[in-house]
Amino acid sequence: MQIVLGSSSAPRQQVLKQLQIPFIVIKPNIDEAALPGEKAVDLVQRLSSEKAQAVAKKTSESSVIIACDQVLACNTQHFGKPHTYEGAHEQLTFFSGKSATFFSGISVLNQATGMQHTTYCPTHIEFKALSDQQIHHYISQTQPWHCAGSFKSESLGIALVKYMRSDDPYAILGLPLTILCQLLEACDIDPLTASSL
Repeated sequence: MQIVLGSSSAPRQQVLKQLQIPFIVIKPNIDEAALPGEKAVDLVQRLSSEKAQAVAKKTSESSVIIACDQVLACNTQHFGKPHTYEGAHEQLTFFSGKSATFFSGISVLNQATGMQHTTYCPTHIEFKALSDQQIHHYISQTQPWHCAGSFKSESLGIALVKYMRSDDPYAILGLPLTILCQLLEACDIDPLTASSL
């Protein structure tokens, strides 16, 4: 059995290492665009599932694939990666002083059994009122081009918010670890003993 993380995200890789399970990384390379009218909670679950399926085509039949996606929802809109300085600045200006929710989708696919389980975890946050100078400094320091909502929580991003609330402390990093353990168990893998496989 081989564990595969379908993500090139460094924070997700660091989180997964906490389970002490050997894994490899394969980038899924799929279109992450939302469908017309698609809600954030549906988007992250669909993309997580599709990423797992895409990675499955590149791995052996005994692989167990973990795939994730994350978007930020604010005022009925949802936001992915900004990709550019201008995109990050526009997002953070919009978020200033507002409440928002990160939806972290996760899917586990056991190729040997064909079982796939997909779910999500929300993280509720409230952004501080941010000045243009603060936004510029944050973007310059963190370069959050590949972070949903320009929010790099493992870095200076934590200073952007008044609070964060979630059932899973790792969800904000894009890999809800307690939920991952539940999904692994649902796919007949015990995370407490998987490191010896």
